[in-house]
Amino acid sequence: MNPVVSICCITYNHEPYIRDAIEGFLMQKTTFPIEILIFDDASTDGTQEIIKSYAENDPQIKTFLQKENQWSKGKYGLRDWLFPASKGKYIALCEGDDYWTDPYKLQKQVDFLEAHKDVFAVVTNSSVCDLNGKTIQKERLVIPKDNKEGRYSLYDFFERGNSYPSATLLFRNKNMTYILKESKRMANPFLGDWILWVLLHLQGDFYFLNQVTAAYRINPNSITHTVNAIERWKADFTIRKQLIEILPTEYHKFLKSNFNAYFKISMAYRKNGNIIKFSVFQAKAFLSSPNHYVKTYINILSSKINKKHNYRKY
Repeated sequence: MNPVVSICCITYNHEPYIRDAIEGFLMQKTTFPIEILIFDDASTDGTQEIIKSYAENDPQIKTFLQKENQWSKGKYGLRDWLFPASKGKYIALCEGDDYWTDPYKLQKQVDFLEAHKDVFAVVTNSSVCDLNGKTIQKERLVIPKDNKEGRYSLYDFFERGNSYPSATLLFRNKNMTYILKESKRMANPFLGDWILWVLLHLQGDFYFLNQVTAAYRINPNSITHTVNAIERWKADFTIRKQLIEILPTEYHKFLKSNFNAYFKISMAYRKNGNIIKFSVFQAKAFLSSPNHYVKTYINILSSKINKKHNYRKY
């Protein structure tokens, strides 16, 4: 019998955390079969040994354990291994340092998509924890700032905020040929999740269930936290130009605004002590959106005043 859900997990040097991820998969209570696909990108710690120990005792688990690091060669676990191998009607994501906390997560999401054929994906809320699993936030601000449960289009994604906890995502395994082709064309190690959200949103609307079903672990060693900020925002320029080529004109206004990228790059140069380039990109930020520039500095000043006031109170 084919699985209804393919769980896709990518991992690298997650020895202290991978058990939590796998246990979260195995605790799922469902009325349908699942498969668990785990890609390890040549970890140098004991991650692969832990994965093997689970796979040996559970036929649901299929492993893709690399002997050489593929990310360094421009290949990606989800795009090049797990998505093509997924046999399920639906695909769920969870990286090796995150984990699921609700044993009915998959059942709730599948039931929703079965009842709402015009929705392409379901995301939920998540808690936030540190490396030791200690809860930092009971829930994240996901869509956009208010966590309002409901349906969200690609337009909403751009306009109201573009952050989903990837460990909560479940989407239909449809049009993957197109999604894989475009993700390969726009491949970028710094913006992988964001590109995927856009490509999935092009297939249909998302629905946000405001229930905590997973824990997002803040890992300072992840690519998101270790990547050079300047490289990250320069990559942002390239990706937005590529997206303009495939997106309808109604979305172009979101992609043509360079203010955030210019401003973030300038602040990264200031942190590095490069005052000349800091000034150049500050000027570019101002010229791209004078109103946004002024509002940003008003907010920064206001935040500093409030912090100073709160400090004096105590």
